[in-house]
Amino acid sequence: MATAKRFAAHTDDEIKKKQCLLTPKNTRKCNDKAERAFQAYLTEVGEPKRILELEVDELDKHLKGFWFSLRKIPKEEDGENAGLHYKASSLDNMRYSLKRFFQENGKKFDITKDTEFSDSRGAFKSAMTELKEMGLGSTAHHKEITQEGKV
Repeated sequence: MATAKRFAAHTDDEIKKKQCLLTPKNTRKCNDKAERAFQAYLTEVGEPKRILELEVDELDKHLKGFWFSLRKIPKEEDGENAGLHYKASSLDNMRYSLKRFFQENGKKFDITKDTEFSDSRGAFKSAMTELKEMGLGSTAHHKEITQEGKV
């Protein structure tokens, strides 16, 4: 009588796909958007390498410029808002999306904490300060709903 195997065999690709499916759809969307934005920046500044091909020091250098250069994508429907700065919260979201992108692709570093990224972290903080000084650091919240307003 043949015995069933206790453990199933999985390839690294199968495991990666299963892990990817556990990531919420909107998180994957944000990660993809951040990766596309950073790759577009690299292309615009003449960097021939793809994101995952960059060495840590090159990545730090490019992230430093990216945080100050990032703007909204010009679209016809945006009109006068085309090419304007993102809000500080959007820049922060972009940063953590890039962090997840690198980690999902097997990189062992953390662009938000590791000492190798001190220059880009400093630039990120400066860019956030600049956005806040421009009035793009706060979120407009709606008024609190009172008991009378719930009727």
